Amino acid sequence: MQLSSDGLVSSSESTLISSRLSARPLCRAAVPVLAFCSAILGCLTVGDEPGISQETLAVANENFSQTYRPFLKKYCSECHFGASATAGVNLEVDLNVEGLLLHQKTWESVQRVLTEHEMPPDEAAQPHDEERAAFANWLDYVLNTLRCAGRTNPGAATLRRLNRTEYRNTIRDLVGIDYEPAEQFPGDDVGYGFDNIGDLLSVPPILLEKYLAAAEQIAAQAIVDTATLRIDRTFLGSDLDACDGAFVGENMMVVAENGTVATTTSLPFAGTYTVEIGATAHQAGKEPAKMQIVVNGQSAGEFEIKEPYDTIEVKSAEVDLSVGDVSIGAAFTNDFFDKDDLRAVGNDRNLLIASVRIKGPKTIDSENLSLANRRLLTVTPDEATSELDAARQIIPQWEQRAFRRQPTTEETQRLLGLFEMAKEQEATFEEAMRLVLQAILVSPHFLYKVEQPLPVDGASRALNDHELATSLSYFLWSTMPDDDLRGLADAQRLCDESSYREQVKRMLGDPKAGNLVNNFAVQWLQLRLLERATPNPELFPSFDLALRADMTRETLLCVRRIFEENESILRLLDDSQTFLNERLAVHYGVPGVVGDAFRRVDVAVQNRGGLLTQASVLTLSSYPDRTSPVKRGKWIMENLLGETPPPPDPAAMPLDERRELVGTLRQRMEQHRKDPNCAACHARMDPLGFALEHFDPIGRWRDHDGGGPIDASAAFPDGTTFHGAGELQQMLSGSARESFVRCFVEKLLTFALGRGLEYQDQCVVDEIIDRCAKDDFRIQTIILEVALSDPFRKRQSRGAE
Repeated sequence: MQLSSDGLVSSSESTLISSRLSARPLCRAAVPVLAFCSAILGCLTVGDEPGISQETLAVANENFSQTYRPFLKKYCSECHFGASATAGVNLEVDLNVEGLLLHQKTWESVQRVLTEHEMPPDEAAQPHDEERAAFANWLDYVLNTLRCAGRTNPGAATLRRLNRTEYRNTIRDLVGIDYEPAEQFPGDDVGYGFDNIGDLLSVPPILLEKYLAAAEQIAAQAIVDTATLRIDRTFLGSDLDACDGAFVGENMMVVAENGTVATTTSLPFAGTYTVEIGATAHQAGKEPAKMQIVVNGQSAGEFEIKEPYDTIEVKSAEVDLSVGDVSIGAAFTNDFFDKDDLRAVGNDRNLLIASVRIKGPKTIDSENLSLANRRLLTVTPDEATSELDAARQIIPQWEQRAFRRQPTTEETQRLLGLFEMAKEQEATFEEAMRLVLQAILVSPHFLYKVEQPLPVDGASRALNDHELATSLSYFLWSTMPDDDLRGLADAQRLCDESSYREQVKRMLGDPKAGNLVNNFAVQWLQLRLLERATPNPELFPSFDLALRADMTRETLLCVRRIFEENESILRLLDDSQTFLNERLAVHYGVPGVVGDAFRRVDVAVQNRGGLLTQASVLTLSSYPDRTSPVKRGKWIMENLLGETPPPPDPAAMPLDERRELVGTLRQRMEQHRKDPNCAACHARMDPLGFALEHFDPIGRWRDHDGGGPIDASAAFPDGTTFHGAGELQQMLSGSARESFVRCFVEKLLTFALGRGLEYQDQCVVDEIIDRCAKDDFRIQTIILEVALSDPFRKRQSRGAE
């Protein structure tokens, strides 16, 4: 099922959401660098409208209709009009300005291939240079100027549930239990490169069952029933240690002379315990038998045993005891024997001990409970506070933290009703509170980032303080707001600009900001693919699980340093330092690193530096037995330049299946690219990958491959040349830096919003880039600008559908 902020959506609506999702674009490059992209549909949702005046739109559409649609029909229609369009690029869809904005990535590619004379193909009719330039310039105007005119739409967001990582972190911070759901929960679907996309995070029946089971397990671990912590032990009198004059008789310990009988037991907690002695007596003389309850050799009280012999009397005393062994028993203190009349009835007074019992402690000190128990049960029922009153105080606290807002009276009353129902079934206080906690942990208001419903007329609104606190916390920490953030939200001060900025900076300085690196960077750089990498063990025997883990750790430490030291994100491309331990240093051939601990190392003289020379990236973008310029080039395009290559032409045969190709890998690739079905895809990808050929499939440096020297030279169709990883990184941080920065901002904004970017979001990306350029694209500045952006702090309804 899929939840919305006002309940469940219909299956037809769910299908509509899914169909939209599959069509949305990933990100856009201001300076495109790839071959002709396939059409990517669906930037706009039903009811969304560009923030462009109708007059401006009408003029642009008239211009398109009169001048540029004929251009397309003349030069492009043969291959790219109709359902059977080449490479799936159908330019006949929505031939108007709205269509251009809707399918922006397609038309950006059209602009590029026209400008670089890659299209139309050489054998087709060619437009004059003036025609070509005019259409390219008009596309630039529409895609980069007109689209931001009068922009007011911050975009809509699907109600989003917590993914597995967020669920685990939130349970830990809310309850104090580190619950690992990975083995129990089904995996989260990934969209736009991330697993926190709202449209994909539904709750299928199997997951709902897992949530119910998890809530029960978590509540049982977090709240311990104090009744289970108390002891209640009974010892038979016949099992006590006898003193002089004592013996076992009549299934009891008979104490015939003054003395003490006792036993020893161990106490788990300090506290007030009750000691009970069950006794009777052979009465004689003028007074009843007298008995003391003895604890650790000291009297805890003296009692008279008055009843006839066949009646067991129970006497008790409360004693404060420490943890550990304790001696408990009874002492006979008034022995009597009439030696002058041995045959008289009642001439011998004896004490008979039937049982010794200890139970307690009366109360459990909070320090004896788990941290989770103390965190949750902040009020203990006692003589002054009833169990119901304690529940009334505790439950709203739980709701406020779990729901990440102030609870309503109705919500609290429902949970109190659940508590009272459990008590009616004779549950203990802790058992009843566990039931309440389970209900909270399966509530949509806990499992989802719930936001108040929006009007259906296309209006927008700012997030309220609690919604903003939740969005900010899950963006930067992947967990619930802490007390400081929640306190500002409660006081309605978080929406204040200065307070909000201060909170972003504070949160980035908190250790929990490491979650942003672990969750965003790992997915942005596709490091999870490394977990599935299986280099051929015969060719690469040094690759094992430990080396794989070291590869990932190196990359994360490098990214973390950029975050923590607030450096420019461009340093990720050409940083001369990295983090190595001995195992990874040996793998790289870097001397002087000893031990398992990672430390910062200068690797500029080792042909290393920057993401592209790290073994993690090089391994995940290789095949098990050889490198792949295509996979490496595709990785660079998708993750550093923000471009998605088109899918392979069905008519193109994979390289490894083309037996007629001979020579080195480069030679076979060049022969492969001569095939017209392959050329368009490979013209941009291959050069990027060839520049990394000095690195083998597990990231080691090499000078030869297949018996010949490595050729790491590369050239784009426009004549741009570069050689090796160093010059490639210089190009990425130089002429292509705008593409890299834009891609990074788009990826971060996608992660922050939990949705794919739409055409109007590109205007926000432009603004963020412009502002961050003044600070040399320092990472914390980019994060702050994303958090300050309208799409992050506002919502717009999709309108009536």
